[in-house]
Amino acid sequence: MKKISVIVPCYNVDKYIDRCVESLVNQTLGINDMELIFVDDASTDHTLDKLAVWEEKYPDSILVIHCAENRRQGAARNIGMQYASGEYIGFVDSDDYVSSEMYQILYEKAAAHQCDVAGCLFVREQENGIIAMDEEPFQMGDRYVKIQNVPDRKRLMRRGLPGGVWCKIYSHALLADAELYFPEQIRYEDNYWSAFMLQEISDYYIVNQPLYHYIVNEQSTIMSQDATHHLDRLVIELMKV
Repeated sequence: MKKISVIVPCYNVDKYIDRCVESLVNQTLGINDMELIFVDDASTDHTLDKLAVWEEKYPDSILVIHCAENRRQGAARNIGMQYASGEYIGFVDSDDYVSSEMYQILYEKAAAHQCDVAGCLFVREQENGIIAMDEEPFQMGDRYVKIQNVPDRKRLMRRGLPGGVWCKIYSHALLADAELYFPEQIRYEDNYWSAFMLQEISDYYIVNQPLYHYIVNEQSTIMSQDATHHLDRLVIELMKV
């Protein structure tokens, strides 16, 4: 069994995908202990061609899945989870990248504490490499928290965990037992998934270091202004209720 499966949804990211893949294959955890699953969501550029080159280079660790129809990130992540076999599962956005030691640090903390989730802080970075914002570190350093009662769960639900779904690893067994999947063909799917994930976990560990590089892409779904797809966020909130 691989230690970590990393699922990367990809759609028209030939400009960024090599940087993303390179950051994953060069992890200090070791490529042999990782399973990298790239789900090409019917890209119309050269994303799939570039992924094929990486898959040929690392056939024992990289799996590329091509979807004939664009079904958005939720479906791509769900497809990836169906193929994942690692002890822990992580998600990376294809226009982002990660620090070389990220998954080794997260795995060691998760294994040492046998916790359901291990995560880290992140850096918000512009496309030219300039740091737009660092996530505020904790004054008390790393944080390990057990959810022991209803008040603990309520605090977790109100505060959430740092970052998005992409700067963490999750127990594969927990996700399978809880049957946690993303809504499909709708945006803001991670808001839905994260809310129900927080209801299932019994503990978590947050590393007080920014190890994930979140790229501020002005053409992305989230950054576009006055777009009707932002109404999907309201739909997601109603789905949660």
